[in-house]
Amino acid sequence: MNRIESLGSEEVHQAMAVAQSHRINGFSQHRAAIIDQLENGKSVKGLRLPWSKVHDEVGLPTGVTILAGANASFKSTLASQILLYAAKFEGVKVGLASFEMTIADIGGLMTQQTAGTDNPTTQWYDKFEKWAEEKIYVFDQLGSIMPEKVLGAVHAFGTAGCKLVCVDSLMMCSVGGGDNSSSMENERAFVSSLIGIARTHDMAVILVHHLRKPSQLANGQQYVGTKWDIRGSGQIVDLAALVLLASSDQKKTELIQKRDKFGVTLTDQENEYVEKHSCLSLQVAKNRYSAFEGRINLWRQQGRNHTGSKKIRSMNFEF
Repeated sequence: MNRIESLGSEEVHQAMAVAQSHRINGFSQHRAAIIDQLENGKSVKGLRLPWSKVHDEVGLPTGVTILAGANASFKSTLASQILLYAAKFEGVKVGLASFEMTIADIGGLMTQQTAGTDNPTTQWYDKFEKWAEEKIYVFDQLGSIMPEKVLGAVHAFGTAGCKLVCVDSLMMCSVGGGDNSSSMENERAFVSSLIGIARTHDMAVILVHHLRKPSQLANGQQYVGTKWDIRGSGQIVDLAALVLLASSDQKKTELIQKRDKFGVTLTDQENEYVEKHSCLSLQVAKNRYSAFEGRINLWRQQGRNHTGSKKIRSMNFEF
């Protein structure tokens, strides 16, 4: 993996201004795309997600995608899997600015996911590291960070050729995070700037965020939420091209833990629940470039992967 240094805000603004000049043109320069859409309809825009069952329904478009969920909904794990899939199967460079995981944590997670096992060997890591060179870039910063540095890092990712970048998470970007008007305006301005940088580099940016905590939730109950439960300003939902809501089935997680970790024999009813229900769902709550909005059921597999079917064991990585 390659480390990225953040650029200053002045450099970012200059780059954005220069990069927009080529976008001013007439319809004739877009004739082929317009005719194709008139004759064949809209096609799904953006990079594919790791699950083939939605390849024709949803993609990660240029701009900002919000990936939100409650605590322990595997947002960061899913984001890592999406980045790996894009690097391997979409053939693009990707970048990760995680302010909640160390580089060692990121490297460990990606090694597990590419190996398809919770216990990968150092030999596999050597293969992964060699493959990831010039494909996966990371920004080395842990904890809260000023928004200008985040924007500088995203711009640096774009300059390095990345076409998919993940910022994890908005909560760490020191833009307020409260429900007062100042915090909401800071969030709106930050996301708007992210979109500007994304369009400058023709790349997709995943912004990991959190949902508001529900006032009441029964023990083991799955908290799904809606796009209106996303913390902070509703304007960031309006700005985003795609909104994905991750939700883990806590009841199933607890039953599997009882069975596998503590050796408890589950009842027939509990076994039926484990067998029938997915481990996690990814709700497409907003999709600007496709009519599809709905639930993507996912099953947790070895190597901290999530697959679109319980019959599929893991992503297939061969280096």
